[in-house]
Amino acid sequence: MRGGRNSKCRGYLFVDIDGSMPRWEKRPDAMDAALRRYRKIVRACASRAGGEVRDHVGDGVFAVFANGNPLQAALNIQLQLQAQDWRSIGGLSARVGVHAADSGANEQAAINRAFRIVGAASAGQIVVSQEAKRYYAEPAGVSFTDLGACHLRGLEEPLPLLSLVHPSMDRQTFPPLRSLAAYNATIPTQNSPLFGRVAELADVEALLRGARIVTVTGHPGAGKSRLVIEAAQTVAAHRRVYFIQNLSAAEGAVAALARAMEFPFHGAAGHEKQLTGYLRTKKCLIVLDDPDRAAFADGAIERLLSACPDLQVLSAARAPLEVSAERVYRLGGLDHGAGDDASAIQSPAAIFFAHEAKRSDAGFTLDASNAGAFRQLCEALAGSPLGLQLAAPWCRVLSLAAIVERLSDASAGNLSDIPDPRQQLIAAIEESIRDLDRPHHQALANLSVFEGGFDSDAAASVALASAGVLKALDDRNLIERAGENRFRLHSLVGEHARRHLERNNDAERAHQRHADFFLLVLERAGRILDQSARLHAIHSEMSNIKRAWAFALRSGDDWIWRVGEHLFYAMVMRASFRKGATLFAAFAPEGEPRLYLDAMRANCLVHQGQLEEAQALAEAALSQSTRAVTIAHAEQALGNIAHIRGHANLAREHYLRALSLREAEHDYSGSQFSALSLAFLSVQEGDLPAARAAVEALYGRYRARGDLNGLMQAHGLAGDIAAKEGRLEDARHNFVGALAIETQLFNPQARGAILPRLGSVYLRLGDAAEAERCCTEAIQIAEETGDARLGAQALAGLSHAHHRTGDLSAAKDALLRAVRQSLALPSKQLLRAALSELSAVEAHLGNTEMAARLREILDFPESEEAVAHFVTQSEFLMDEYARELDLDTLRL
Repeated sequence: MRGGRNSKCRGYLFVDIDGSMPRWEKRPDAMDAALRRYRKIVRACASRAGGEVRDHVGDGVFAVFANGNPLQAALNIQLQLQAQDWRSIGGLSARVGVHAADSGANEQAAINRAFRIVGAASAGQIVVSQEAKRYYAEPAGVSFTDLGACHLRGLEEPLPLLSLVHPSMDRQTFPPLRSLAAYNATIPTQNSPLFGRVAELADVEALLRGARIVTVTGHPGAGKSRLVIEAAQTVAAHRRVYFIQNLSAAEGAVAALARAMEFPFHGAAGHEKQLTGYLRTKKCLIVLDDPDRAAFADGAIERLLSACPDLQVLSAARAPLEVSAERVYRLGGLDHGAGDDASAIQSPAAIFFAHEAKRSDAGFTLDASNAGAFRQLCEALAGSPLGLQLAAPWCRVLSLAAIVERLSDASAGNLSDIPDPRQQLIAAIEESIRDLDRPHHQALANLSVFEGGFDSDAAASVALASAGVLKALDDRNLIERAGENRFRLHSLVGEHARRHLERNNDAERAHQRHADFFLLVLERAGRILDQSARLHAIHSEMSNIKRAWAFALRSGDDWIWRVGEHLFYAMVMRASFRKGATLFAAFAPEGEPRLYLDAMRANCLVHQGQLEEAQALAEAALSQSTRAVTIAHAEQALGNIAHIRGHANLAREHYLRALSLREAEHDYSGSQFSALSLAFLSVQEGDLPAARAAVEALYGRYRARGDLNGLMQAHGLAGDIAAKEGRLEDARHNFVGALAIETQLFNPQARGAILPRLGSVYLRLGDAAEAERCCTEAIQIAEETGDARLGAQALAGLSHAHHRTGDLSAAKDALLRAVRQSLALPSKQLLRAALSELSAVEAHLGNTEMAARLREILDFPESEEAVAHFVTQSEFLMDEYARELDLDTLRL
């Protein structure tokens, strides 16, 4: 509808002052008066245009338009604000965001979008969604600038946005929106731009706009993978991309895709069903690099495409995949001109070859003197990018004519008479390796076992390749430099090397050397006292360590017991609990090895809020294992679960048993984690003398060993104790110190755990803005890491900040979300704290009946039956809130 009002939709308008914080710092009194005037203007403009102001969040104002026209209100607000005299505060400008949705749509989702839209706008700008423009009449004299589809924080799909401008507005043009490009960490990064494939890239991108599955085929070395990756990088601006290399029938499409996504399967439902349910509403691109056609025989990819309307597949393969709805793009060699010398040296192939040759010889040029030889080279190699790349380094010592002659000799005939470009590429590869003796060739084959690259020490120990061998391979461009003393095989050379390794029946020995080397790297790194150096040593080789770990699990259990602890704590100290849960879920021999891995996995799952699965694994390990290290992990996991659920005595019993076992085994890392857990429990229970004694003892040990993680946790505990005792500046100092240490460790969940506690201290010091900032950052960390407990704590802290500033509506909203998360865990302490604060907010809002009901629920004795009744009543009350609000505000 294009009238002023649409009865089938609802409009949402957010207004926010740009750059208000410096004004508050410099002129708080004047800013307070200006804020009241600003809110009055916004309220009046919204009301005149048929809207209703619902909420104030800091300097922001939120209005809903069940009737009227939010576009008119937005324009009036900007014109009214710019007409005012704001010199008392050094000027004032606001940004406005407008969104609209069908009346029956999820209102909270629409509100979230409006909030994100205003956050992307600039000072003085009005940004509106495509829906708002479609639903409402354009105010007289306005025009719209298309801003394209933009990724905004918290929204998975790009949102088409426009800028509304009017001749009377002070500004007509604005900087680009503060939007977020989609981050696709699974797409391999490239060291250089893509040369010579402009037309082909445009072709593939055009196919992706209309086809569900696109397969790029061509001869080896044509650059299929490179082209597909470049196309994926373009698509990544507006949808998620998952990259899968060498998809095999043995692993299967569902398992490979789940691995690329780090998708955690759960429950009894089939894996394909779970994955389909997740992807059904997502815009995703699956990129397959060199998949095995047999992997499509089970039909899983086709079923996923059928069930998920916004899912696409882009593949680089040697042949068509022969699945329904497939569009095949056949990639030939690089265009090398029209058959004459002049066009040859201006062609895409010339641009590519010159770039590669200059990497070895900076003075290399393509001109009329060597144009003929270059054209012959391109014809001999059919424009193969890999063939040209392998030939380019020879320009250091040979002319182009000599290179063409040697390639001709290698293929035993006139290359231009052979129609199959693969033969020319094979000739180019053989030219690069024909001078290698058998040990060099075997070393090249052995290098194929590495994952993610290798250094010279690893090459010597695993591939039996000395520095001289590496130099010979590097000279022939068979390996690529990937950093200082870091190398990797070119993908096609790697394929050749793997096949050679398998033909010589040496693959098992090479993989065994690889596993022994990198698990020894892990074992030695685990003993490094400098924690930062230890974590760097492990995580810099994590791709190889994960492959070595998987091989070791299949080969026996010796390495499991030698390095399992080092791998576990490397995951813990980087808060890589999702990856840890996946690593410890891998195949392992039954019996004690499986129980050990399950106990470690249980600890990872606890930090993901998956308490029931963690409890089942830990209890099974505890009841069946006879190994102290396994039992200690199980006790620690069960202690954490009891701690979260509010069973303090039970948690203490588990922690003490874990600590006793770990001390008896001289397990420093495990002992410190158990001791820290006990100290946190003492703080929570109010036993401050015990907590203080524990912190003092732990701090001394941590400092002596340079244990940064321990020092960070000790500072956090010291802050908790100081806060309990009312020493707020001491508490703030300790929490800030803990955050400073975290920057050296990069442990986001530890940072997230500290932030709400620091926010609470700031609130008690009277700085509500800093408290809100701390809790908001913690909520973001909780969302990114999947830590439900942290999310509940941070939401409760945010509600306190809103309550203190008088923003009761925002406080209530945060508390309802906190209650839902506390119920999901479930955590009695978090639930009780959230409900208590919610009762106070309801009382301040004048909802005395609801406040009384909340107090009644909170007044229960400490028994198991009463706790169960408390949780049940809380759940019932949350359902009642949902019915009363008629909103999805309680969704996690």
